[in-house]
Amino acid sequence: MSLYGWAPIQAGRIFPDSRLPEEIDSRVALRATPGEVEPASFVIRANQALSDIGVRIGPLMNISGTGEMKPSVLDIRIVKVWFQAGNNFGMRKGKKTFVPELLLKDEELVRVDSEIGRQWIKTTKDGKTRFFEISNPESSIPADVEVHDAKQLQPFSMKENESKQLWLTLRAPENIASGTYVGKISVSAAGVPEQALAIEVEILPFTLEASDIETSLYYRGQLFRKPAEPRGWRNKQPQAYRWDMESLVDHGVMNPSFTHYGSPEPHEHLDQELTIRRESGMPKGPVYMNGLTLGKPRESRELAALERKVRHWIGWFGDRGYGPVYFYGVDEAKKDALVPQIAGWKLTRRLGGRVMVAGYVGAAEIVDRVLDMPILAYDLDSDEAKRYQIHGHRVYSYANPQVGYEDPLVYRRNYGFSIWKAGYNGSMTYAYQHGYDEIWNDFDGTEKYRDHVFAYPTDSGLVETIQYEGFREANDDLRYLATLMERIDRVILPGDRLELHVWLDRLDLELDPELIRNMIIAKILELDSAR
Repeated sequence: MSLYGWAPIQAGRIFPDSRLPEEIDSRVALRATPGEVEPASFVIRANQALSDIGVRIGPLMNISGTGEMKPSVLDIRIVKVWFQAGNNFGMRKGKKTFVPELLLKDEELVRVDSEIGRQWIKTTKDGKTRFFEISNPESSIPADVEVHDAKQLQPFSMKENESKQLWLTLRAPENIASGTYVGKISVSAAGVPEQALAIEVEILPFTLEASDIETSLYYRGQLFRKPAEPRGWRNKQPQAYRWDMESLVDHGVMNPSFTHYGSPEPHEHLDQELTIRRESGMPKGPVYMNGLTLGKPRESRELAALERKVRHWIGWFGDRGYGPVYFYGVDEAKKDALVPQIAGWKLTRRLGGRVMVAGYVGAAEIVDRVLDMPILAYDLDSDEAKRYQIHGHRVYSYANPQVGYEDPLVYRRNYGFSIWKAGYNGSMTYAYQHGYDEIWNDFDGTEKYRDHVFAYPTDSGLVETIQYEGFREANDDLRYLATLMERIDRVILPGDRLELHVWLDRLDLELDPELIRNMIIAKILELDSAR
């Protein structure tokens, strides 16, 4: 058995048959600020068949002798490789693709046979365990069984010459002293000597500022729109809604969209949704409404109905301390379909509402004055963004890619430093969860699209994914950048400030985002030491 440190978010990914490069890290090393959540990982390589594998982390001691971090600050999960209906930006390829994605405590929650291309999910009912297939269009999970991941990492097995990635999540305490903390990760297995891997955590001597660039997501869940679905992505029980909100906050999403359909009246559980959001750490602020669209009103009676709806929603949220309210246009409308919406948008804005909608580059020539929050699909376009921003509007990124592509590096690159460089005000891609039938089965449903999932619902919580972790790192990259900007604003001499802004503008975004972050950290430390 051999152990190797492995950067968690990088171009290379670990599969069971992965052969590690000759130059590998003999330790796990990471940097974080107090209160930050930061990933790390390592790889176990089995030189022989192994069983009853266990992982233990000891205390992390400050090398200056002034303190320690308890092992509980590090969470351990297995990166599960399983089959999906493609490995692309959301479209089904018609063939099974073997990809790392799930972060599991119990690796047996999903049992995979890579030789025949099938997989099964573990369920329980009346104390009995049963596995159901989730690898073909006909398979499904019965509604009367339960799905649970374990609360602690369970012992696991490995075949001879197999590689397995273990994912670590550091939750640095808010009040931790800066410095370098060292410890070890011990891995045991039946009948073989225990192996250890050094771990080194550098706690930086500053805390992160909030970014003015907003990281948001489309959120499709509601409380009891219909009878709540078991493990549903739409019709949520209160506890499931709370798990989602807490997870979103944990990943830097402080204001996901609201979904509301049908009646112009708020549904009976919307107050409870607001309460859960606040209790999960989400502040009051703008309301991003989707689902209930503005439509294309032209006749006086249509405009009157829209006016009643807009006034009602603005008043309802305003009475609870929320606003402004952003109302949704017709989704992804192209140029010819935008013109019939303009009358309704103008009315909404006159009443004090604002307008948001996902769309495409090129629409600014038609709606740049009346669309308060364009959510632009695909590649970032600075020139298009400026056409809206000169009118005081905020521009967000979308579908670059949508949620569900099992590559954390793509999300870190495209929703972090790139958003800042393009001059966008935020991002809101689709969607935290959207299943086209059973969300655990990427092969069912009639849509051409794959399921969109950052976190898979279970009956006792969530199974998060590696791409979701990359998305959180993108948000943290923006916070590191905001922290440097705050330091630059403190610089007294205008010439020095200009020099620092030039340095920032020249950052090469083709570099590894981790390298860019480390360059920003070095500049923050340099400025702090000069004060």
